[in-house]
Amino acid sequence: MAMNPAEPDRFVATARAAGTIPNMQFLGTVPPSEAESLFDSCRVLLNTSTYEGFPNTFLQAWMRGVPVVSACVDPDGVILGQGLGAVACLPGNGQWDDSPGLSDALAQRIESLLRDGAAWDAASRASIQYVQTNHSEDVVVPRLIQVLEGIGVE
Repeated sequence: MAMNPAEPDRFVATARAAGTIPNMQFLGTVPPSEAESLFDSCRVLLNTSTYEGFPNTFLQAWMRGVPVVSACVDPDGVILGQGLGAVACLPGNGQWDDSPGLSDALAQRIESLLRDGAAWDAASRASIQYVQTNHSEDVVVPRLIQVLEGIGVE
């Protein structure tokens, strides 16, 4: 588990709680240069951050074929709409709130994805395809050039 210490009390509490879970390693803050290698060994990215509208970690995972399980965050419905993983959110609750119900829902989504090899394979393939179609250099650079030329930047 990697985590940004934006909320120091929560960071310490999470580190402490993670230490009690046998199959979890709390890494704390991980420099971007080291974070890339973490994605290569993941089967699922669990996102609990509600601070980012479209976390870069989603793209980092998807480009490697790693499906995302997210707590309440599904930018423009792309996770569910494109089959890139799963989203858990309690009815009427649009925010991560540390409730046992939401934690259980996330655990269920992760277990379901990992136990169903065909579903995981489909999400993995869809993830790679999504990034290639929408976020690859071949797609993004021409759009950026068009925007910059449109505003007179050369």
